[in-house]
Amino acid sequence: MKRLHDLLHSITAVIIRYHDSNAKDKLIIESDPTLLQKKSLELSIERLSQRDFESNLKELVKQCTEGYDTRKPFLSYLIHEVTFIKSILDRTTSFNALELAQYKQQMAQILLDFKHLLLTNKSDSYKVTYSKLSSEAATTISISGLKNDGYFGNKLCHSGDLIAALLAQFHFDSNSPDKEMVELIEDMCQEHQNSLLVPELSKSLKVETDKVTTLTDQQDTLKLNLAAQKLELERALTKIKELEEATTKVKPQTSTTEMQVSRAPAYSSFFHPLNPLNPLSPLRFPLQGTFVQQKGKIPNSSDNSTASHPL
Repeated sequence: MKRLHDLLHSITAVIIRYHDSNAKDKLIIESDPTLLQKKSLELSIERLSQRDFESNLKELVKQCTEGYDTRKPFLSYLIHEVTFIKSILDRTTSFNALELAQYKQQMAQILLDFKHLLLTNKSDSYKVTYSKLSSEAATTISISGLKNDGYFGNKLCHSGDLIAALLAQFHFDSNSPDKEMVELIEDMCQEHQNSLLVPELSKSLKVETDKVTTLTDQQDTLKLNLAAQKLELERALTKIKELEEATTKVKPQTSTTEMQVSRAPAYSSFFHPLNPLNPLSPLRFPLQGTFVQQKGKIPNSSDNSTASHPL
């Protein structure tokens, strides 16, 4: 993504340097070419950070083309490409498949147009493409070439020198194969796409992770509830078992009739005349040799006296 920013700043620097080469009031006063390039890049970063950078660049073009508007179409084209690239770099969402293909194609076309402008004479024109992400037909505009075809021959005009210096930053020139230029710009665009995808994928991953965490928490809660229900069931089964065991230990209650029948033999045997425990049993009184009769005395068999018997 850094390389795309470098391309953006380099194109903006071309506008600034062209302005200073033709306008009365220069933005940068520096004679050393290396320092001039560095300061122009720094100034381009500063200008692009302003909200009204586009109108600011248009004002610079107006100042440097007064009385000489031949390069105005070329500079206006550069402003359009700067605006397009900046809008792309300011995106916060990734490109879909169609947008990414169009993006790569448009960005590659910028470098190819720069190269072919260097190959085109000033007296001729070349159609450059205005970049945009759209399925509509591309807008083109004819621009005079950047190569001198006058007395000096094969030399570039000042605008051509600035574009040649821009391509040299990416190790290209007017003889570089188109394929290599396209491959480089596609890599740069893909790098940009990846930088946009990382936060989106991270956010999506967090959402999915949160879902998994929620489901895991719910599963753990269900497990706890199931364990509690299982424990409660085991307690209930234990209680039922205890009650069943307690019930089997209780003797059945005997009826009153059965109790009377079972007690009858014991009652009868207790009052039996021969039971010595019976208070009325004769066995409790030992024989004295004489029995007393309630209504008279019973004579002894050994008594020789005559007993009188009542009639």
